Amino acid sequence: MKHKIIFQEIEIFAFHGVYEEEKKAGQIFLVDIELEVDLATASNSDNLRDTIDYTEFVTWLSKIFTQERYNLLEKLGSVLASAILENYLLVSKVKIGISKPQIQFSVPVEKFLVQVEKER
Repeated sequence: MKHKIIFQEIEIFAFHGVYEEEKKAGQIFLVDIELEVDLATASNSDNLRDTIDYTEFVTWLSKIFTQERYNLLEKLGSVLASAILENYLLVSKVKIGISKPQIQFSVPVEKFLVQVEKER
């Protein structure tokens, strides 16, 4: 049985980016994460140990997100996806979207994000 746990627009302040001003001043990133998980056991047991602790996950993710600095969101997304699969054995597939809400384009853009998917 497949289920999904979805986190939308986790707000994390970090220093990723290509440009010097991004590296010095930092910026807010918005992170969307979709975890594909078999939650059959948790659905029956009603026990936290049989699923992913949401608050612990977000705290852990924030630490991983800010631990290193990357130029590209593509690299950051790949690192995060690999770390999730390594550390959360219940997760069979992960989809991550990372956006920079303050990024300026020459034309109007509603939302920009880089999306990375990985699976076991």
